[in-house]
Amino acid sequence: MDTSQLDRPMSQAKVTKNLVTLACASLLAFNAFHLFTGYQSFLRYKTSLESDPRQVERLVSLVYSLHPSLMRANLIDEQRLRYHFAGQMKEITNCFERSLALREEVYGKGSPKICLTLIQLGFSYITDKNFVAAEAAFKRSLKICQTHQIVCQSYSAPGMIESLDSLSCLYEIEKRYADAEASEQQAITLLKANDGNDFQCGNQYRKLAELLKQQAKYESAIVFFQKNLALHEPVFGVNDQDSVYLRDQIAECRSLKIQNSHRI
Repeated sequence: MDTSQLDRPMSQAKVTKNLVTLACASLLAFNAFHLFTGYQSFLRYKTSLESDPRQVERLVSLVYSLHPSLMRANLIDEQRLRYHFAGQMKEITNCFERSLALREEVYGKGSPKICLTLIQLGFSYITDKNFVAAEAAFKRSLKICQTHQIVCQSYSAPGMIESLDSLSCLYEIEKRYADAEASEQQAITLLKANDGNDFQCGNQYRKLAELLKQQAKYESAIVFFQKNLALHEPVFGVNDQDSVYLRDQIAECRSLKIQNSHRI
């Protein structure tokens, strides 16, 4: 009996088995490779998060940005801008109040994330001549920043300095000069205690000097104008516009001081 016909299917089955085995081994190797590379990517991502906490902040911000209430708040902010350009100023305060309520819903009433809206709302109240509400909004922003020890950031992400500046502005409008001066002095003390840079300190010196000049406290005003000039002029030069302004203010304060002494 010829067995070659029987051996052929058996050899074909063996080849097929070997091919299947090879395919399975290749698939396992492929999966193992991607698992390994995926794990390596995870380790790199974990390391980047540990070395740069801003990665976490960006991720959290992205998650928050998808919150329906925050989306509504952003839409209200866009609507507020349209009211502003259309000259419908009465609607702006209402927009800020609605935006604040929605952001409080997302972040919480004690979160630094709501401080910008609080300050914007405060200035909107000033426009409405609702000074009591404006002061309450600025003070609330200040209290939140104090709780979280946020000294100085920017007006897009306010800290204690920006909140104090806002209060000072309000007090100056109300002619509450002693309160305005106290706010500026507190801001300067905070900057000095927290290693504020020359630009930040210079700005506060100028604001305080201008406030003192308004109260006819010329001697004190000269001191703070000179402090600002000492920080500004070496960097920007004697012909810089601000350097010229500061020297003119010092000269004017000296002149006014002499005039006052003659009247006495």
